[in-house]
Amino acid sequence: MELSLELRKHGIKITFVNTDFNHKRIMKAIRATRGEEEGEEERVGNYQIKLVSIPGGLQQEEKKARPVDRLMDSGWQVMPEKLLKLIQEINESESEKISCVVADKAS
Repeated sequence: MELSLELRKHGIKITFVNTDFNHKRIMKAIRATRGEEEGEEERVGNYQIKLVSIPGGLQQEEKKARPVDRLMDSGWQVMPEKLLKLIQEINESESEKISCVVADKAS
């Protein structure tokens, strides 16, 4: 997120993609900070960073029953396809096309 904030300061359009699980946690924290009860604000402050989510590979019930390494493997099997679909949807619906993707893998 820090890299996204810095890039946005230089006029770069940012779409920050996270797993559904982490996205919900982030949105809950943002709403709490703003004193909001509900609503799915998809922007971070005045920086206009769009927040979106994709499935992380497992349902919540499955996450509780599996070791972390299996969770990571599952996510990296599911997420590339979902990310590609998201990129295609954005490129078809917005005038500014995605020109760069920065990704990391937690280890």
